[in-house]
Amino acid sequence: MPKLQINIGDPTPERQGRLTLNPLAHLDPLGTVCLIFAGFGWGRPVEIDSTYYRDPAKESMKVAFAGPLSNFILSFILFILYAILFYTIPVGNISSLLVNVVGYAAMINLSLGLFNLLPFPPLDGSKIFGYFLKGKAKAFLWTLERYSHIILIILFVTGLPAMIITPLVRMISTGVLTLIESIIVSITTL
Repeated sequence: MPKLQINIGDPTPERQGRLTLNPLAHLDPLGTVCLIFAGFGWGRPVEIDSTYYRDPAKESMKVAFAGPLSNFILSFILFILYAILFYTIPVGNISSLLVNVVGYAAMINLSLGLFNLLPFPPLDGSKIFGYFLKGKAKAFLWTLERYSHIILIILFVTGLPAMIITPLVRMISTGVLTLIESIIVSITTL
């Protein structure tokens, strides 16, 4: 996502040192504490300055979509790795652990991508959804931004995201793994 911002003219992520694989640059202190003690957390959001964009609304929507898209791409790559490991590594304690870790990482990235597509501020889905809204509907969505922390707490307390995301994760992961398995089987029978 930060790389896309730079490509479309926003130097903010680079100035803030966010173009790194170092996880410390992406940790949010409160989000990290919540992750440890409450079982959910968040990273530091990547700030944008849409004044650098030629078409601020459209470019902001693209940047918002880049986050979930990167989760989906990473998830797909991990599902491929999972299937390859599952069919090629002999069963044992360490190998089973490795296969399970890769499988869980794939599921987590798929879940994060879907979660971030929910159309509630401050999630990326609200920015994507907001791009297509007009007039009062768009103004209402941006009004909700002020209450984003309360909205997230309500979402977690009610379990609404899990009710929506869990069936989707099961359906998508089953479909992707079935596709990958059929490809592996067809390759190995050649």
